[in-house]
Amino acid sequence: MMRAAWFFAAFFVLFFECGNGLAFENQKWDNFKLNFISPDGRVIDFSQQRCSHSEGQGYGMLLAVSYDDKETFTRIWEWTKNNLGASRTDNLFAWKWGERLPGTWAVIDTNNATDGDTLIAFGLLLGAKKWHDQTLKAHAVEIIRSIRQQLVLRDGGKIKILPGYFGFISEEGIVVNLSYLVVSAYTLFAEDDDRAFWQQVKKNGLDLIAESTFSDLALPPDWLFIGKNSREVYSLKSEHFSYDAIRVFLYLSWDGSLDKLPGASKYLDFIERCGMVPRSINLVDNSSSLREAPAGFYAVLARVARDLDRNGLGARLQAAAETKIPKESKDYYSQILYLLAEIMPLQ
Repeated sequence: MMRAAWFFAAFFVLFFECGNGLAFENQKWDNFKLNFISPDGRVIDFSQQRCSHSEGQGYGMLLAVSYDDKETFTRIWEWTKNNLGASRTDNLFAWKWGERLPGTWAVIDTNNATDGDTLIAFGLLLGAKKWHDQTLKAHAVEIIRSIRQQLVLRDGGKIKILPGYFGFISEEGIVVNLSYLVVSAYTLFAEDDDRAFWQQVKKNGLDLIAESTFSDLALPPDWLFIGKNSREVYSLKSEHFSYDAIRVFLYLSWDGSLDKLPGASKYLDFIERCGMVPRSINLVDNSSSLREAPAGFYAVLARVARDLDRNGLGARLQAAAETKIPKESKDYYSQILYLLAEIMPLQ
């Protein structure tokens, strides 16, 4: 029954998109803007008390470039610069903005999040290329240099990108987040900053992802601890492959580097056996959540399946995503993954 439902949903999706391709895609973006982007350019996460994060602002900028929507891009960038950038003395961004006290909205945490900084700079560079705007490029280069100067750790000849300026280094080791490694962004960074540095960052990042998989499914963790002689799931934050680590699949797909993740095919096999995508996989005890993942996960994994020439599975997963997404109208994260799974930033 489930396979039949997936088939007919896939047929509907393909028929609809073939007949109305561009209008349908633009409508997705229009719906996202209506539901999640304020008139002044703030990307809103309703599941977290209507907060905004540097990550979300960066994603919004990437999508605006992809949809050739300079007006929305400009609003998002101006809000980001004036609100998340104003509280810092460098060219990085505070990672969280929201209601500090009843009726008072401002930066809640001045620490940065390196994925947000990276995504914002990535969006600026892509916008500069698309719209031939050297001012955007200049802003991007300032951010990229700050990331290089403040957010890296050199360890045994390798470069590791820290998740933020504060809180991730101890005497025992460091904590990293593999989903903060937006590897395709480093390709562009190398064109406009220190080429050798960013090429090494990309190589070291891809190697770290390949070497840091866990459980029988060989999946990356949401958070990783790197000690002097060990590498393990950072259970204090998460024991799972879930909401963070799903983006590792997305970013490797953007970069054409899924071969660096041996668990990709294993995980698709597991999904086919299950007949659904679980919300999380516990990488410590090998257990799987019985709760189904949101539409955004399905869309990302549909893309992965297509990249690995498993087009039948890809169509079924995409059809499931299309069926689920209208029911998640206020789920910022699922909606953003759903859109991000469709873009090719470097094309």
